[in-house]
Amino acid sequence: MEFFTEIFYSGIELLNDLMGFFTSFWNVLLDLIDYLTFVALRFYIDSKIMMVELAYDVANSILVNYEVYTLISNAFNQLPPDLAYSAHVFGIVEAVRIVVDASATAFVLRVMGW
Repeated sequence: MEFFTEIFYSGIELLNDLMGFFTSFWNVLLDLIDYLTFVALRFYIDSKIMMVELAYDVANSILVNYEVYTLISNAFNQLPPDLAYSAHVFGIVEAVRIVVDASATAFVLRVMGW
């Protein structure tokens, strides 16, 4: 009789092990899907960042080739000395350059179809 109870308990342990295997397999599958989603999202964000950097580089080269930065510098240098000094100290010149860079980058991104 003891032989049958051991077989019965062995069968129950086998079913528990199989149930644990399939439960852990499902968890591993969900973890794999999470990881693949993370990788895809990271690739998507990295590609967007690289495209913005590329657009900024193109816009920067356009602004340098058309001498927009020298035009901005000349415009601020034509101001009275006190006002030109204040504009440089408070960073107004740099702010204008940042706005021009942003506008040119947005233009390049629109031309690229973004």
